[in-house]
Amino acid sequence: MALQILQPLIYAFAVLRCVMASIVLAEHAILQTIALVLSPVPPVYRTVAWLFTAVHCRMLLALAGYGWIQVEMVTKKKTRGSQLQEKWSPKAGDVIVSNWCSWAEILWLAFRQVTTQSTQLKEGDFN
Repeated sequence: MALQILQPLIYAFAVLRCVMASIVLAEHAILQTIALVLSPVPPVYRTVAWLFTAVHCRMLLALAGYGWIQVEMVTKKKTRGSQLQEKWSPKAGDVIVSNWCSWAEILWLAFRQVTTQSTQLKEGDFN
């Protein structure tokens, strides 16, 4: 009975969250497009693009209800509580493999490890 009374509020809240997420995504697209002006200066562009991506990923994760996702590194051995003591720092070219992934994990990885892929084109590549 109580759920029936709250049902319109639940739907209104869901619509509000979707609208807010759409605004964040549109804002991110616009700001990334504006940041392309800085592409002739790669260090500045990377910093600005990282900042925009990190802020917008955190905003979307917060809208989804995730406060902060705790990082836990474990060894490959299947033992309970065995902690890995080394820092996690993937480098350019490293591959992150997962057998299952949700959209929240993709946002979290984008927040934690923003990568910029670029390809150098030679003159004549478009011919």
